[in-house]
Amino acid sequence: MKRMIKNLVIILFFIASFMIISTFHETAYAANTSQVSKSDLIVQSVNGPTSGSPGKTITVNDTIKNIGTANASSSFFVRYYLSSDTSITTNDTFIGQRLVPNLNAGSTNTGSFSCTIPNTMTLGRYYIGAIVDPNNVLSKSNENNNNYDSTPINIQ
Repeated sequence: MKRMIKNLVIILFFIASFMIISTFHETAYAANTSQVSKSDLIVQSVNGPTSGSPGKTITVNDTIKNIGTANASSSFFVRYYLSSDTSITTNDTFIGQRLVPNLNAGSTNTGSFSCTIPNTMTLGRYYIGAIVDPNNVLSKSNENNNNYDSTPINIQ
């Protein structure tokens, strides 16, 4: 009888251990597969003039879109640059910015701003580009799709 009780205790111990391990794995799996909804802000378009001169004012138009599954949690900046190549970065020549209000998931915001081409710009071909939320103030589902270049501008 003692042996039977001992075997029963061992069996119950293994069953309980199995149940605990299974529950742990299910919980860990659920935590790793759940998706957190976030905004994803992109510059959909940037349009500006095809030519300009140092010290002269130009107007730039853009469309920003939230392609994410959640609303942007606050307003954010779009910053504009002149670049000698199509790879727009914060190392390019900063020419201005505009503030975009909260942007709901799936929504767009179109805006424009005027800026002066820096007097120090060397004459040549450049690209007007924009970067949305360049300081990554907002948490977005993709932080690598936030820049855009437009048609070239000739500084003459």
